[in-house]
Amino acid sequence: MKSKIFKLLAILFLLVGGFACKNDNDKMGSIKIQCNITGTVDPNIASIAHPDLVNAVCCEYQPDPIYDGKNPHRWTITLFMAKGTDCTKLAPIITLSPGSTITPAVSGAVHDYTKGVDWTLTAPDGSTVFYTVFASDNNIVSIKIQCNATGVVDPNIVSIALPNIVHALIYEHTPYPNYGGIPECWSPHEWWITLFMEKGTDCTRLAPIITLALGATMTLESGPGEPITPVVPGTVYDFTKGVHWRLTAPDGSTVFYSVRAYNREIP
Repeated sequence: MKSKIFKLLAILFLLVGGFACKNDNDKMGSIKIQCNITGTVDPNIASIAHPDLVNAVCCEYQPDPIYDGKNPHRWTITLFMAKGTDCTKLAPIITLSPGSTITPAVSGAVHDYTKGVDWTLTAPDGSTVFYTVFASDNNIVSIKIQCNATGVVDPNIVSIALPNIVHALIYEHTPYPNYGGIPECWSPHEWWITLFMEKGTDCTRLAPIITLALGATMTLESGPGEPITPVVPGTVYDFTKGVHWRLTAPDGSTVFYSVRAYNREIP
């Protein structure tokens, strides 16, 4: 009888253990490293995973020859974790592509990712790639750009993501070719976007994650003689005054975006 009881307990233990492992795997959030600006996928890290991983923004910076090697091939990665995650004691699982090695041995090791953690990777061809990885426990909400009046979806911006978005009002304004003889540039193709944030959100310091369609590029709208500044996902802007973006579509056409944000209820 005791033997049968022990066997039954052993079977139950294995079943419970098996289900527990399955649940853990089901909850594991995993991302591949893909640049939000260019769409390039990192061939050296297959994935970064953690049970509380919600999303990420990744930017790839290629070496610039004029800096004589002082501007190395680098990835900057921000991991967005579930609210309440202790990002000062984070242990993500890093799966490398065959032939790649990384130092320090960070996979499964606990680090404070709020301050950024530097990884150095040696690729299969012997080249070196650097990674700076941050983590934040601010949940993000992602919206696509779709005109509230016509239902038209913008093909050039895949999504805009921020923590605390409650709602968005989006309108597409297309050019008027015969607008009183005024050149078309006076009535450009423009999207007007109003983001309504949770009460208390500091809209003077918002860092949106903009994911562009492959082949599209975006800069801040600038006046004559002003420098051209690329829009980098995760950059902080004051959206209470309005932020203006100029996008060059894959077909070479120009689209403008005027974006504002408010931390109040929808009027």
